[in-house]
This record gives sequence, C-alpha cells and structure tokens, in this order.
Amino acid sequence: MGTRELQEAQERFMPAIRLFCVALLIIAAALVRPAVADDQHAWTDYAQRFLLPEGRVRDNHDGDISHSEGQGTAMLFAERFDDQDRFATIWNWTRANLGVRKDALLSWKWEAGASPHVTDKNNATDGDLLVAWALAEAAQRWQVRVSFTRLFSRSACCHDWRASSAGDFLRRSPGV
Repeated sequence: MGTRELQEAQERFMPAIRLFCVALLIIAAALVRPAVADDQHAWTDYAQRFLLPEGRVRDNHDGDISHSEGQGTAMLFAERFDDQDRFATIWNWTRANLGVRKDALLSWKWEAGASPHVTDKNNATDGDLLVAWALAEAAQRWQVRVSFTRLFSRSACCHDWRASSAGDFLRRSPGV
C-alpha cells in the first residue's frame, strides 16, 4: 500500500475513529460520577432488555448476536452499579463462550442460531479492552485479587511483549 492509498484510508476511517473515541469518553465520564437513582433504574432496564439469565448480552438490532464489546460494556455497568452477581454471570458466560481462542483474547462474535456459535474467531480489540477494564475495576471494587498473568497466561501478546521490543510486538501482532 502506497502513501496515497494510506492517506485515503485514513481519511475514510477517521470519522468512525473519532466517533468511537467520543463514545468511549462519554462512557468513561458516566462511570466516573456517582450513580444516582435514575442511573440505577437505567441499569435495571438495560439488564431486563438485553441481558439473558445465563449472562449473554444480546444485540437485538443485529440478529440477537452477542459480541465482546457488548459483554465488556455490560461488565463495566455491572461493576459501576455494584452488581457483583450479574458481573460474575456475564464474565462467566463471556469466558466460556467467547474465550475460545488459543491466545486468550476473546472472539468477537457469537450467534445463537449458528453451529458452532462462534462464527468469527477474530478478536475485537475494543471488546478485549472493555473486558480487561471491567475486570480491573471489579477487582478493585470488590477487593478481589486478580492475577492477570494467570488470567491471560495463554496470551501470545503477554509472552511476546516480555520477550521483545514494543515495535517488534506490534509488527508481529496485527489486531492486538
């Protein structure tokens, strides 16, 4: 890919990247301030509409699929509203159903009507980051010791990061 093609690609994707960053900042701002009664009602409504009893967050606008981004977002909300039971249920479903890759990153897409349910084993970095963020927040809130080395021990990214420079790691690990 030449310089011109790279610039065109950047121009094409920059609005989406900016929108994603703004959405992430809005989520972060909402998580920083204290929860109030209206917020608690919104979390309860969200959980009733999108969270299934087994911990799967369904995207009813996209064929009832589930994806790592939705799971991570729900985990952040559960932590924010001190809902440890729902948090554990969401994390357990996420780990069992999206944690099928050999590198310990999460597959991004799960479809109820498909066999196998994971129809795309690629990861979505934003989903992985949201889940990791939620796990870190939950560990602090509920005083749970989390060994991220153990949790992600199969992760090639963790092993490669220690064994090589950051530049080498990024060149060998697209999508991480």
